Amino acid sequence: MVVVTAKILEIPVVITEQYPKGLGPTVPELGADGIKKYSKTCFNMLTPEVERELQAVPERRSVILCGIETQACIMSTTLDLLDKGFDVHIVADACSSRRHGEMQPHSGPDRCRGLAAQCFT
Repeated sequence: MVVVTAKILEIPVVITEQYPKGLGPTVPELGADGIKKYSKTCFNMLTPEVERELQAVPERRSVILCGIETQACIMSTTLDLLDKGFDVHIVADACSSRRHGEMQPHSGPDRCRGLAAQCFT
């Protein structure tokens, strides 16, 4: 729903995929058809291509994050975005992890909240 809502509200969407050759592409249920996807092999989504896209609109200072492997990918990306002066908003209900325990309090989005990121449901 996050991607679909962003499309309706004309909010730009950037999608990264963790090693799609080995792990598979973004599932169609996310509604990401027609959106460019950037392949990555590191936890952080701020690949050079994504950084260029963010720099293309310097007045855009807010980023909404959602995704999987929250304890690694969302955390790493949040830290870098905050360090670069972005306002980071995490959709907690649109984040997940392979291991249930990593979505408990004081992990993932809750840990990011302690870093000045805004978390909401």
